[in-house]
Amino acid sequence: MTGDVRQGDAYDLMGTLAPASVDLIITSPPYWGLRTYGQQHNAEIAREWLAEEPDAAHSPPYEWYRAHGGQLGMEPIPDWFVDHLVEIFQRGAAALKPGGSVWVNIGDTYFARWASIRYNGRQGLGDNPRERRKTPMGGYRQEKQLLMIPARFAIAMQSQRWILRNDLIWHKPNVAPRPERTGCAPPTSTSSTSLSGPRRAARATGTTWTPSRTVLSTSSPSTPAPAPMGTPRPSPRPS
Repeated sequence: MTGDVRQGDAYDLMGTLAPASVDLIITSPPYWGLRTYGQQHNAEIAREWLAEEPDAAHSPPYEWYRAHGGQLGMEPIPDWFVDHLVEIFQRGAAALKPGGSVWVNIGDTYFARWASIRYNGRQGLGDNPRERRKTPMGGYRQEKQLLMIPARFAIAMQSQRWILRNDLIWHKPNVAPRPERTGCAPPTSTSSTSLSGPRRAARATGTTWTPSRTVLSTSSPSTPAPAPMGTPRPSPRPS
């Protein structure tokens, strides 16, 4: 068995993979708004985008964002982050084999108008340097709001015809101390979402699955979807 190691931006490398050549993609992208990993980020990128695109509802393409000094995970609002993740995974969709899948480890966070961004290291440990960033409020972006980023990402992938097959919880009882005075600290659990390539055509399977577990996977229009973990139960027939 031989291996092929490639180094670079996943956005670029995804497009170089041969069609139907990959069984599994597994990754943990940077969580939104938590750390810079020591990389430089353009703090004025939102102003630059709005100068070109007055409609703030549209996220910039990832290629534009990267070219203007943006870093994945440091988007000014969560919507940009989710859109960029979907855009990157879309570039690798064709590389998945019919039975292939994608596993994404992604965490959540609370919204704060003035966020504390770490350069690296873990929350609550050591004297890790950090910076303050003002994040625009509006809509669901309200103080102390749990942003539900893993769920927003999964739904955004579904809208691109990816099939959600499982959503697992990584329980971490030994999480580092957090300064929250209200609510629960989100790092005690992290969502690990399983996906695979998007369907090429909509097709009813005639079967529904118990909601105890859900996973993302794909199947071709001519073959039934692989059974998820859990007990299947027949769909009710129309009367």
